Amino acid sequence: MQVQGIPQQRALGAAVRELRARRGWSQEHLADRAGLHRNYVGSMERGELNPTWRTLLRFAAGLHVPMTELFAVYERQLADAGA
Repeated sequence: MQVQGIPQQRALGAAVRELRARRGWSQEHLADRAGLHRNYVGSMERGELNPTWRTLLRFAAGLHVPMTELFAVYERQLADAGA
């Protein structure tokens, strides 16, 4: 199965997944904390979605991280992917 989305979307999804995994949370737990559907979290982590600014704010709030940390992890994931 091929991963969907452009490299930037995949890197953003990987950043969300990394921050969630650091906390030992399930996708469902993050979805509850962020006020999102668990399927949305999974699609986001797979890089299938291009989230709005409001959704990014929800992810950051749900993860209890500032947007700058989410973006820093995103930038590292993007660099690691060679994009």
